[in-house]
Amino acid sequence: MRNLLAVVLPLMLLARAATGGDNAEQIAFYNVALTCSSAPKLGCGSRAKRVLASLTADKRVAAAWVNEAGTRLAVQWMQPTAALTADQLNDILGPHALAVNPIEEATRAQLIASFRTNRGWFDSGSIDELSRKESAVIAERLVRRLAKRRPVSETQSTTLMKAIMKACWDREGCQLEQDITSIAQQAKLDRSAVGALRKVVALGYGPLENEQ
Repeated sequence: MRNLLAVVLPLMLLARAATGGDNAEQIAFYNVALTCSSAPKLGCGSRAKRVLASLTADKRVAAAWVNEAGTRLAVQWMQPTAALTADQLNDILGPHALAVNPIEEATRAQLIASFRTNRGWFDSGSIDELSRKESAVIAERLVRRLAKRRPVSETQSTTLMKAIMKACWDREGCQLEQDITSIAQQAKLDRSAVGALRKVVALGYGPLENEQ
């Protein structure tokens, strides 16, 4: 039932907004720190997924969303009178080492407008798409690093991208060290390129100086 609500409620909101009758008073926005260190312009999908699951498990919460940047949390209450305080939300989210803070009232109108577009906000049903975006950023970065060290064909680059993304996405977080041999075989890398790939991964998944 909660999964159904998570899909239906955003659609209801958009429909009501079109007729000037949305339930804006039932949506609260908060500042959060869910940005991914490996993809600084994106929220961390795997961590956000656990946060959203904890929130939607509460009977007072109808649905919850995280924005693409991982800087905002939107919560829709079952009833306006059942809204939780920031402190109560922090109690729920304590196990995730995450604190929420109320937004400034001047920011609310902008966030409501963004939310109504139904773009750039992810709930429990769509949060895997944010993880996919994150894995693509990491894969592109690692392939660029490798290409600076060894010649890599277009076909190999494409294969590496897909293999790295899959390894990260399937595991809800990159742990490529154990997958390097398999990834290299898929891309048909020679021994020299395999060694270079190991060094590339050892540098970490986040951006180095002058990297995107």
